[in-house]
Amino acid sequence: MSYSPEQHKKNAYILSLLFFIAAFTALFTASLTPARALMQLIAVGCITGGIFILARYALQTFVYRLDDADSETNDLTVHRIQGKRSTAVCRLSLAGLIGLEKKTDTTDLTKHGKITSRHHYTVNLSPASTYLLYFKEQDSLLLIQLECNDAFADAIRRRATGL
Repeated sequence: MSYSPEQHKKNAYILSLLFFIAAFTALFTASLTPARALMQLIAVGCITGGIFILARYALQTFVYRLDDADSETNDLTVHRIQGKRSTAVCRLSLAGLIGLEKKTDTTDLTKHGKITSRHHYTVNLSPASTYLLYFKEQDSLLLIQLECNDAFADAIRRRATGL
């Protein structure tokens, strides 16, 4: 079973455009003010932010895959897709899943312990609905944030042995 979240690129394009406009304005202002170095530094920061937003939220997507129910492994795999290239960025056994919940404003992220590693595999700047998956791997607690629908989260919950 696999799931790919619906991407809303408009917000990413608008925010990135605002960063580029701010960078252009800072460069223009740098030619008029004695604080040239500061304005050029602000422009470089804005350009970097705009490129990051484009690369992270507009030019890539994620596909979440669960192994077949009759396979030997019971893994969740996250693939990052950029253009025609697909890369597996995360592969975790569902046997290590100790918690699965829908994220809300009041979600307590420390109820399973101290989180040692966080990974956000979302495709939108402000996703409408995300799920938090807590994995226990050796001595560390991993938090994985996925932007999936309720049916995919229920499939994860059914296959997990640690819940």
